[in-house]
Amino acid sequence: MGEEEQYYIKEHHEPIVSPEIWDAAQEIKKSRYRKNAMSIEGTRKKYSRKFAFSSMCECGFCGKYLTRRSHNQTTTQTKPVWKCRTATNFGIENCPHSKSIDEAIIENAFLEMFHLLADNFDDVLDSVICSVEETLSNDESAVKLQSVEKTLRTLESKRKKLTDMLLDDKITKEAYDAKYNELTRKINQAKGERSLYSSNVEAQKHVSQRMREIRVCIAEADMLDTFDRVVFESIVEKVIVGDMNEDGTVDPYKLTFVLKGMEDRIVPDAKSRYKNLNKKVG
Repeated sequence: MGEEEQYYIKEHHEPIVSPEIWDAAQEIKKSRYRKNAMSIEGTRKKYSRKFAFSSMCECGFCGKYLTRRSHNQTTTQTKPVWKCRTATNFGIENCPHSKSIDEAIIENAFLEMFHLLADNFDDVLDSVICSVEETLSNDESAVKLQSVEKTLRTLESKRKKLTDMLLDDKITKEAYDAKYNELTRKINQAKGERSLYSSNVEAQKHVSQRMREIRVCIAEADMLDTFDRVVFESIVEKVIVGDMNEDGTVDPYKLTFVLKGMEDRIVPDAKSRYKNLNKKVG
């Protein structure tokens, strides 16, 4: 409780995980945060991946993320809806123009937007997919996985030779124990890194496969007929819910899909066409 002095000592004992694994885990943790456009510089907002639209839907009036709620349809049935976090937490008077919107409406709007892209803007959709694939190709997890596997084989070989030396009386038991423990620690560390990089590589393969499937769908004009979370998260940066029209009227059900890598890839004279992709729902 502060009555006694406290001291911080580094490397006092062997850690549960290596510093390298800890640092890698912190990087993954940071990647699961999304910056709120309306927040103060330097602050972050948690990026939950429980639902497809978590931290993806932004209120067009106050800029806060939408939160998922369940509305009762009947005494036994409920439906998921998304509501402005400001209105939910602090009262509708703090964001009076926002309205709750059914999750199914957002899903269907995305499907219609995707169809429009595939039918009329093949170059844009292709650019978006290329952008995602480029990001995947720049990930060095596969290279690092090969390196750590090579290191692991070398360490295991050294440990085996160490055991042979003990059996041949070429090393003392004390020296054997010290070296064996050191090699075992390094092997466990390498195994932890291998597990981490393997998970990243598998995740890459999954997304890459979905990208190939999307390309096949486009080429064969066999479009998505149901909402696909992987496709949605692969090409959409965020969804803006609600907007003020040019005449000053409020449109709380207007959905605007912002695509990943879109702003720096479309030509200036095409921007007006993309505005038509905004899906208005009632």
